[in-house]
Amino acid sequence: MIVFKDVQWIDNDKFRLLIHGIEVTYKVEIKPGTLTKVILRCLNYDSVCVLEIDTSKNKLVAIQCIGFEKDEVKKAIISKLAVQVPQSLKI
Repeated sequence: MIVFKDVQWIDNDKFRLLIHGIEVTYKVEIKPGTLTKVILRCLNYDSVCVLEIDTSKNKLVAIQCIGFEKDEVKKAIISKLAVQVPQSLKI
């Protein structure tokens, strides 16, 4: 199970974040596997983030964001993950 902390859930698969005072809504799609892939698609801006998480170790392995404010979005997403984040993946 992928856990986000301190986000405003608006449905089972959607949550809101504030990024620089802008409310951004993401839809979460989870693809289980050896590494769980989490795809976050922004509903109100052109932005997508793909996370790979090793759920056996509760650890983020990779994150890639493209589109709207990608670096700020990446920082915001990482700050809301309730998994271990290696220093090399932090901005």
